[in-house]
Amino acid sequence: MDPSTLDYSPILVLLVGVVAVFTQDLVRENSKTTLAITSVTLTLVCLISTLLVTTHTHLSVGGVFVFNSYSFFFTAVFSASALLACIQSSAYAETKNNPFEFYALILAATAAMSFVAAATNLMALFVVFEAATVSTYAMTAYSRRQKSSAEAAIKFFVVGAVSSGIILYGISLLYIATGSLNISPITTIIHGGSQLLSVAFILLIAGFGFKVAAVPFHMWLPDTYEGAPYPTTSFLSSASKVMGFAALVKIFFYMGPSVTAIAGLDWRLIFAAL
Repeated sequence: MDPSTLDYSPILVLLVGVVAVFTQDLVRENSKTTLAITSVTLTLVCLISTLLVTTHTHLSVGGVFVFNSYSFFFTAVFSASALLACIQSSAYAETKNNPFEFYALILAATAAMSFVAAATNLMALFVVFEAATVSTYAMTAYSRRQKSSAEAAIKFFVVGAVSSGIILYGISLLYIATGSLNISPITTIIHGGSQLLSVAFILLIAGFGFKVAAVPFHMWLPDTYEGAPYPTTSFLSSASKVMGFAALVKIFFYMGPSVTAIAGLDWRLIFAAL
C-alpha cells in the first residue's frame, strides 16, 4: 500500500465506517449486537492506525487541511473517546429500534472532529466544526420520547446557533481587517484595522468559549448533560470539548502573537482566564 494512503487511513476508516454501519443495518435484520461490535472495531482500528502514523507526516487536503503530528494527536483522542462511547452505547442501543443511527452519528462526529484539528483555514474549520456539532445535536435528542432529552437538545441547539453566529461574525471581521482566512501569523492589515482585529479575536474567543463551555459561557452545560443519553454525555464531555480546545489552541498560538503585536491585545491573559 502506498505510504500516503496508509497515513490517511484513520480518516478513511471513519468515513467508510459510517457507510458500513448504514449498509449493515440494511442487509441484516436484528443486528444490534453486530452493529455494536462493528462500531467498536472501527473506532479501535482508527485509534491504532492513528498511533502508527509517522509523526513527521504532513498531508495536505486542498490546502485547507493539513494532517500532521498535531492533528493526529487529537485524532487519537477523538478515536479513544468514540471507542468508549460505542462501548457504553451497546446496552443503550439495545433499547432502540434503529441503533445504527446512533453509531453512525458517533463515527460521523469523530471524522469531522479530526478535520477540525487539521484545518488551516478559518472557514473550513467553521464548516467541519459545525458538521461535528450537528451530529452531537442529534445524539442529544436521540431519546426523543423523553422530555428531558428533547429539552436538552433544544438548549444545546440554541446556544450552539448563537455561538456559531458569533464565530462567523468574528471570522468576517477578521477577513475585513486582514484579507485572509488562513490560520497563520498575520502579516498584512488594512489601515486602521487594528481595532477591528481586536474585536474579531474577542468574538472568536467568545464563540469558541460557548462551544467548550468555558467560564462564563458554561450555563447551558448542566441541563444538556443531565437530559442527554448517558453515552452522549460521555462523548460531549470528552471529544466535543477537546475539539473546541484543538481549535482554540491553534487559533491562539498561530494568530495570537500577531494580534498582540498589531492590536495590543494580550491573548495570553485571555487564554489563561479560559
